[in-house]
Amino acid sequence: MLELCEARLRAHDYRTITANVRGPSEEAVARHVMAQVETAGMQGPTVSRVFSKHPNGAAEGWYAVTLAVESRLLLRAIDHLRRSGASSITVVRPDYVSEAHSSAYTTLLSELGIAPAPHPRPRIRVYPRQDEGRCRATRSPAGRLGREFDRAEPAHPP
Repeated sequence: MLELCEARLRAHDYRTITANVRGPSEEAVARHVMAQVETAGMQGPTVSRVFSKHPNGAAEGWYAVTLAVESRLLLRAIDHLRRSGASSITVVRPDYVSEAHSSAYTTLLSELGIAPAPHPRPRIRVYPRQDEGRCRATRSPAGRLGREFDRAEPAHPP
């Protein structure tokens, strides 16, 4: 539950972009997308061949590029993809963005004396709601988010 709250908060800062880009190879398309590092995704783009739905193979030379970028960089990333010859650009808001480890969980274990302290990051505080079992999470004043997480549907309609 704690990790879901943390991932939900992190998701507010990201958008996932998918676009079809024409190029000579996956590597060439990836190199072009990564030429603008700040909009090249969290770790880099995912590039895969597009298979044609037409029997004559009209999709030859097209590659699907998917990347997750910070919301504030969305238009810059779209412009860069357009300069790459991208078409069919779609943008979605992820529900959750998880990292390799939950910093909130590691911090909780540390506070309980069970694990060593994590690398310094903004803390996420999670408070269970007494009325409907939802959770409300806010980052510390040093964090970027100050909103509360309170999006679950009530267990029983009022």
